[in-house]
Amino acid sequence: ARVLDVGCGSGVLALAAARLGAGAVDATDIDPASPAIVAANAERNGVAGRVSYRPGPLAPIVADAGPYDVVLANLLAPVIADLAEDLAAAVAPDGALVASGLLADRWEADVACLDPLVATQVAEEDGWVAVVLAHPDATAR
Repeated sequence: ARVLDVGCGSGVLALAAARLGAGAVDATDIDPASPAIVAANAERNGVAGRVSYRPGPLAPIVADAGPYDVVLANLLAPVIADLAEDLAAAVAPDGALVASGLLADRWEADVACLDPLVATQVAEEDGWVAVVLAHPDATAR
């Protein structure tokens, strides 16, 4: 699978995806320290050949390298709303977006902006939610 980790920070989700078998992982973040940290962590974890840092903004990354089989977005709800169009565009027709870091009592409103993607799975723990979203056609298969 091809994976995109949006808001990657230190790259922990990108590294996990690579270690779990993703063939290629792109990571991006607005933090200027992120590229060096992601590269160092990928090297330490033996996945440097499969994890690449792509400088933002998101729209050109998606236009150049997308769509992705899996898009990871552990972001605050306002950031998801700001990036909603590009996040939805990044997801391949049979792919999925995993949005996490959402509050349990408002996740539905927070992911409504990701239309046309629809929630297919929801996991809640300690008041936080992770939601898997996919294209409606893919959920019918």
